[in-house]
Amino acid sequence: MTEFLLQIESTFVGRLLFVIALFAVGLGITSIFSKSPKPMGRFMFGLIYLFGTSIGISAPYLWAFVAPDGVDAASIAYVGIILSYMTLVAYAARCRSIDAYGHSGNAYFVIIPIANLFLIFKGPSGPRTAERSLLTLVGRFILFVPLAFAAIVPGVFLKVLGEQNLKPPYTANLSVQRAVAIQELLVKASAPLYLDAQTALTGANSSETQLTFEYMVFKKEGQASIDSTILKIAMEPYVATVVCSDQNLKHIVRGGIPVTFSYSLIETGDEFSITINECNS
Repeated sequence: MTEFLLQIESTFVGRLLFVIALFAVGLGITSIFSKSPKPMGRFMFGLIYLFGTSIGISAPYLWAFVAPDGVDAASIAYVGIILSYMTLVAYAARCRSIDAYGHSGNAYFVIIPIANLFLIFKGPSGPRTAERSLLTLVGRFILFVPLAFAAIVPGVFLKVLGEQNLKPPYTANLSVQRAVAIQELLVKASAPLYLDAQTALTGANSSETQLTFEYMVFKKEGQASIDSTILKIAMEPYVATVVCSDQNLKHIVRGGIPVTFSYSLIETGDEFSITINECNS
């Protein structure tokens, strides 16, 4: 599951199709348990929509929070929370569609940009029992504002949890083949990642016999030209320490898959690689 999630979440189209699929599942679930939902007004639907959107945007931070304890557990939690909120939104969209259009067939508007605005703001299809006074409308608006802020608090909480957790995802409990594939996908999802003013992690690739991390090295303004031979000699003990002190990479090396750091010097075009074949510590 983790590999599938990382692959589909790496592109906009993949994320969109994933959301659409879970929304369809959510519609199916709500249709089973609520065949004739009651109409829902704009006020309540707006709150549920804000809550669901907040959770959906912040769900990746939940994955980041749980991943240091295991990427598969994080993926299950991620899919669970996305499916739960999409089911809630699907149910609310069916209710809102009945109120706005007289039937639930336009519930899918909620996942379509611009079209969702019609579902959010369109008035009821039938006549009101009584017209609301200006004072009532103002009161509803004043009440909506603090409730709207309260609706996005859970999503903000998830975001804060994820941002405060600086530990890397844990893959050392997986098979070596899966650990290699997931490490590659994690790098591709975050690249380019600037580690400092001179170094950027630009990608990764793997095979059945090797995992390679790709770096670019930049020359600082006013700095002397970088000699790739000297830099390689200087970097070898550093790379060995990095790999063998990282429980995920050490697991891969001890499983028989060498880990390579490949460097490309932008100024000269020189390239060199450092491969770690064993970790004794």
